[in-house]
Formats: sequence, C-alpha cells, structure tokens
Amino acid sequence: MSEVVIPAGYGLCTVVMSVTGRVKTYTTSFGYNLPAGAEVDNSSAISEAIHGAGLMFATANIANTYKYVGVRLRQQGDTAEYSFELSPNIAGTQSISPPPANGSVLVRKNSSLSGKKNRGRMYLPPFGVTDADVDQNGTISGASLGFLQGYADDTLAALDTAGFPMVILHHGAGAPTVVESLTVEGTIATQRRRIR
Repeated sequence: MSEVVIPAGYGLCTVVMSVTGRVKTYTTSFGYNLPAGAEVDNSSAISEAIHGAGLMFATANIANTYKYVGVRLRQQGDTAEYSFELSPNIAGTQSISPPPANGSVLVRKNSSLSGKKNRGRMYLPPFGVTDADVDQNGTISGASLGFLQGYADDTLAALDTAGFPMVILHHGAGAPTVVESLTVEGTIATQRRRIR
C-alpha cells in the first residue's frame, strides 16, 4: 500500500510506545492540521495534548510494564517537509496486569463523510486494560470501556483546543478529512502477522 500524502499545512504524528521484554516498539498515528508554519516544532505541544492527565497516553492510565516513548512528527510546508521528535521515555504508573501484548485496543476515527476513505483507525497497545477486564471472547468490560472512551474523547478535544485538530490523511490527492469523534471498540483486536 502506498504511503499517506501529507498536504501543505498538515502533519502526521506517530506515537511510540514500548513494553518490557520486547525490543520492537509499538506505533500508532494520526494526521493533524497545523496552526502555524510547518517549520515550527510542535512535538512538545502535541505530546502534551495526548499525554496530559486524563488523556489516552497519560502515564497514570498506562500499565507500569509499558512506556510512553514519545512522538515523531512529519509536517508539510509549501515547499519542504519538516521532521521533529520528542522522546520523554516515561514508564506507566498503573500496577496492573494487562492482556497479552499481541492484542490491541481498536479506536475508530469517525468523520461526517461517508465512504471507507473518510474513516480511519488506530491500534493501541492494551496498556490501560487489565487482563481481568477482558473475557474469553475478547470483550472489554463496560467500566474499562467507559474509561477508555472518556480518554479518547478528552484526547480529541485536547488536540482541538491545542490547535491541532485530528484529520484522516489519504493515500492520494484530496483534502484530509476532519475527525469528528473517536470510538473505542468493545472487543480487543489482535495483530495478524503473515506467516512465511
């Protein structure tokens, strides 16, 4: 599949997480609208908008076996692309036993437009859910799902307030689609790796 296109005035944020005992990192990403020129380093402001208290990547919401490594940004100007990185590498503070690391919390990006092109998703490591909160069918308990949904709602609002409204970037021409809401799915998603 081709790489997403970042039009002028937009950026792509890759959130990086790690887990104890695993060399590779987890990443998830989202597009955003730039409030100022692409040459401005927004890594600290965006990190604060997703990592602050009560937000999706806040250390208080993350199991102590996971770390919020940081963010990597690609921002497109009129004539050049700019890259920035912030790596606080902070461990979570929750003393919980999360589900196996091959499971993910699936967050859907919703827009007011129809069609597959105008929908997106993020796969998050299960760092804020306990193993006991997930039944044998992979269903997340109502209480945990409510907390996760609240964090997602507050994170979307925090990005908007900070001047970086979340968007869906596309694999071709066309303006990015504004994300109107996020929906945390009630079932743990699993990674499907190709076997060769």
